[in-house]
Amino acid sequence: MTPSCAVLFLLAIIQLIFMVFVSFYFFKKGREFPVLEERTEKLDPVHLPRISLVIAARNEARNIENCVNSIFLQDYPNLEVVVVNDRS
Repeated sequence: MTPSCAVLFLLAIIQLIFMVFVSFYFFKKGREFPVLEERTEKLDPVHLPRISLVIAARNEARNIENCVNSIFLQDYPNLEVVVVNDRS
């Protein structure tokens, strides 16, 4: 093995070891987060920003109604949906 190949191999091993340690750190850290409870109070639309969803639909005549209906079932009060016909 040439010296440059040996250095690249050593760097690859070091990077692999680093990635394993970082993965274990975040995995352990993630288990310390509390479980979120379901929200029971209604959201106040005055304090929430307006969110605009743009749906690009191409040849989706059969699916677009279910898609839009499922978006409106969300409990976010200040929502705007724009459906764009993408050259169908």
